[in-house]
Amino acid sequence: MSAISIDKKSTIKWILCFLLPILILLIPTNEAFTGQIRLFLAITLWSVLLFIFELVDTAVAGVSVMFLYCFSGILTFQQAVGAWANTTIWMVFGCLILINIMQRTNVLKRIAYNLLILTGGTYFGIIMGLTIFGILFGTISLACVALAFGICKALNLGKGKAAAGILLATTIAVTSSGDFVFTAVGVGVSGTVANLALTAMNLPNVPVDYVHTFLHNIPWVAYPFITSFLLAKLCAPKENIGGKEHFRKLKAELGPMSGAEKKALAIFIAVMVYAFTTVIHGLDLVYGFIFGSMLFFFPGFKIGTKEDITSVNIGMLMFIAGCISIGTAATAVGIGDLIAEIATPVLANRSGGFFVFLTLLLGALANIVMTPVALMSVLAVPLSQIAVNMDMTVYPVIYALKHACTTIIFPYENTTFLFAYAFGLIDMKLFMKLMAVMCIAEFIFMLCVGVPFWTFLGLM
Repeated sequence: MSAISIDKKSTIKWILCFLLPILILLIPTNEAFTGQIRLFLAITLWSVLLFIFELVDTAVAGVSVMFLYCFSGILTFQQAVGAWANTTIWMVFGCLILINIMQRTNVLKRIAYNLLILTGGTYFGIIMGLTIFGILFGTISLACVALAFGICKALNLGKGKAAAGILLATTIAVTSSGDFVFTAVGVGVSGTVANLALTAMNLPNVPVDYVHTFLHNIPWVAYPFITSFLLAKLCAPKENIGGKEHFRKLKAELGPMSGAEKKALAIFIAVMVYAFTTVIHGLDLVYGFIFGSMLFFFPGFKIGTKEDITSVNIGMLMFIAGCISIGTAATAVGIGDLIAEIATPVLANRSGGFFVFLTLLLGALANIVMTPVALMSVLAVPLSQIAVNMDMTVYPVIYALKHACTTIIFPYENTTFLFAYAFGLIDMKLFMKLMAVMCIAEFIFMLCVGVPFWTFLGLM
């Protein structure tokens, strides 16, 4: 491709980055569509387009959106940069340091080779093995995605479809696991949102605990395997990746574990144990990743280097902060109330199955400009009211909104997907294409499996 052709494409993208937000600013306002909402949508679209078109570094997009919210008066400075007080950013930071050290000391490579041997050394086997691992260990989602990255590095997979298939299959598995494998966060959010909705409608609370979540979502056990099968077919490399004997040989070439490797593995195991026992000790996951990664630099371990910290992708952390500020700004201007006001008459008086399908679609669209928790909190009450008026329970609404949080097209919509994207092995165009297929699969599965199952259980 010639330089002129590339420059032409880049110019068109830059024009769109400014033209589309300007068109939004030309839309007349009213009581519902306020000037603040219009300004929020224009700023958000501008920053999202910068990211999607990959015109600037992710740090530029993230910092720009935060400070534009401040400059426009949508948020105060403290509200905009308050994203840095969010535990997600610091958990990602700690995890990236952990990955850097495990990769440098060959621990990540050893784990990857063992998993490759265990899964038969085939691309399909690797994806299915990581899917099972992601489902079982969804509580430590970032560590699961990091392991998938380690396997990509062990296989010498550069940026492309093969690496994308492995990373996305793992990410979908860990984000889906909360429906049928206990995670305190996943069940807690569903239960809290459901009962807030019922309280607002002066109705008695319903149990949304692990048992109910599991029983109501049993069919979704199959879903990550379906998406992994699709990704394996869509992304399989043309050449064989090696086979079991090949990876046994590579593992043998690493030789016996060094002292540094043993220390790194010990800290990694300690962090995993901490993560699995959060239900018992009640402490936030962030402490495990931060203290675990810092331990590498203290006497007794002392295997961390300055480069392990400086090589962390700070730009991606800034973009995550920017994404969190989008959710904060959306709440501040009342974008959720606008969506609910528009959606309520559209969804009312629909058939049960079509209503749930539209709830999933509405949630997926709203997630583009809102955080998942904000999405569920704002939409749960009006949509639950419609469900009750239709003699349905609120369960299908809550579950559909929860699924909407992972029915995404762009990586910034979900932190775990953004983390997978941050490794730099998936380009934006490929990410959007593959996730569009996954979204279609989610909608088909919801309509053909989820709705009939919930109807059978008497939830609809």
